[in-house]
Amino acid sequence: PAWSHAEAILLGWSTVTTTLQPAVNRPGSVTTVTYMLSSACMAQPTETVVADSAGKVVGKSLLAYFFPRSYPPYVCLVRRRHELTCDGSAACQGVFMEYYYDLFGNITYKYEHGSLPLQGDERTTVKGYQPNEAAYIIGAASYEAVYTGVGTGRGLARYTKFCYDEDNQICTSPPKRGLLTAVKVWNGQTGAYHTAS
Repeated sequence: PAWSHAEAILLGWSTVTTTLQPAVNRPGSVTTVTYMLSSACMAQPTETVVADSAGKVVGKSLLAYFFPRSYPPYVCLVRRRHELTCDGSAACQGVFMEYYYDLFGNITYKYEHGSLPLQGDERTTVKGYQPNEAAYIIGAASYEAVYTGVGTGRGLARYTKFCYDEDNQICTSPPKRGLLTAVKVWNGQTGAYHTAS
């Protein structure tokens, strides 16, 4: 275990293993999680490995983080994520994602690189926000745009507006109460929006 002298608390263990015994409706498994421990971000999982009861790996999750600054508030956000599905041997199929955030920790860009050996399964999601700091509403999404490929230059696949507090027409005002009252989905063929409220 690791101890934070700065915070005077136990940070946790660098490795934690959990064993799930087999049952009638599921096989047994062993999950091992490796943590990065620090006084700034406490315990951050960096690797999760799932193996069957025979010890063969069936899945992995790898996380990388932005380096936290040396003073609070610390930035402890995920920068990259790599998810792997394995067949019990050395062969694994994986997808890779990258994340970027605004000042409030909301995801603004998500790059999904898909399966790395393949081409054409990439996707980019862009999210915008209209924060109302006075009302402490900082995480309500204003819009979400999904593009094919990595980046925003290869074609818009889906566009959605989120409307709050009865502003259901233009949907650009910062929320006053944060109550989602309508969702407007763009029709790529007609250019019009379908509204659900």
